[in-house]
Amino acid sequence: MAALNVTCIADALKLEGEGGVSTAKEAGRFKNSSFCPRFFAGRASTTINFHANETAVARVVLTPEKHVNRTRSSTKDPSSPDFLPIPSFEECFPRSTKECSEVVHGDTATTLRIPFRRVHLSGGELPFDVYDTSGPQNVNPHSGLPKICKEWIARREARGDLRFTQIHYDKQGVVTEEMLYCAVREKLSPEFVRSEVARGRAIIPSNKRHLSWSQ
Repeated sequence: MAALNVTCIADALKLEGEGGVSTAKEAGRFKNSSFCPRFFAGRASTTINFHANETAVARVVLTPEKHVNRTRSSTKDPSSPDFLPIPSFEECFPRSTKECSEVVHGDTATTLRIPFRRVHLSGGELPFDVYDTSGPQNVNPHSGLPKICKEWIARREARGDLRFTQIHYDKQGVVTEEMLYCAVREKLSPEFVRSEVARGRAIIPSNKRHLSWSQ
């Protein structure tokens, strides 16, 4: 808290002795009163403004205590004193691998890599492919995810586009790289994805500010 300034008018304060003032005692009493709890202030100083008819006006200035560094060490769990490292996908899913299918965007000739998980079955059965939206592991938080959309956005800016939302391109009948990416991952046709977004029944949250997509 900032410094707390309180002006206290004490009526009929008794003067102690000849010219003595009991403001220090009153200030101490005021400091610890219910009006001003002890934790609000660490020091109280008083000054007498004037005396009239045995009435004193006292200004009590309360300042907070100096900041004390109260850093606490984290409590360790006796059963698990240290955090374990995040296991890799290979450890969590030993019988499956993360694969990527490649598809070429027709208008720009951009090659997209869409991830999926391939489950390897036993008994000589063919592998089984399932949905996988997991991102990469052990990414440097300072650099972040690969900015695979940066080139797409730069191409649209160079073309002179003024709007970069997916619904803007959908309503113009344009299938963007993002729409093709979603269509392949969801096992749908690109035109179906475009039409659903254009009608407002689906949303692709990707504009010029979203430069990173997981692969």
